[in-house]
Amino acid sequence: MRPFVRTVGLALLLGWALARADEPGPSAAALVRFHTACASCHARECSGRQSFQSGLTAARGHILRYAPSANPEMVRQLFDLLAETKRACRVVLPPADVARPRWTAEQLRPWFNPDIDAWFIPLGTVHPPGADISLEVARATASASAELLDEELETLTAEPVREGRARLVVEATVPTRVFLLLRGVSALRGVALERR
Repeated sequence: MRPFVRTVGLALLLGWALARADEPGPSAAALVRFHTACASCHARECSGRQSFQSGLTAARGHILRYAPSANPEMVRQLFDLLAETKRACRVVLPPADVARPRWTAEQLRPWFNPDIDAWFIPLGTVHPPGADISLEVARATASASAELLDEELETLTAEPVREGRARLVVEATVPTRVFLLLRGVSALRGVALERR
């Protein structure tokens, strides 16, 4: 009996994995919303904490509280990102190939969360000894901030930012993928990562 149950269980798991293999990954908009609104609370949650076994319907209200303009597809993607974060005990990051060292205002638009004036921008890999990140901030609140994060969403450096030009300096002893998290900034003209 036990081998039968194990075989059936493996078959169901394989069927689920194959069915999900054809589904596209999360959109840039979902990743931005997750990393600007959800990750600060949920990034370190594993399956043992606050399980979402109750499903998407039960989580919808919680998601809409923090992403009020989310349509049903966005709510589903945010739920899937949260479920994957809990399952794998790590956050889902944008693919490495979307990162770029220089961004124009037009290229930055998809990486903005208008609900909370926040940005999550993949900058690529910083190599030793480090890099300078230049920002051109068009509009910002008095409490605006810039935070440079690694793949584990650990803070490498954080600074307040104001309208105009800003600069972050990051040291690196090993090659590190970096992401820029901006809060309180409603408009950007450009971002550039420059190796030292």
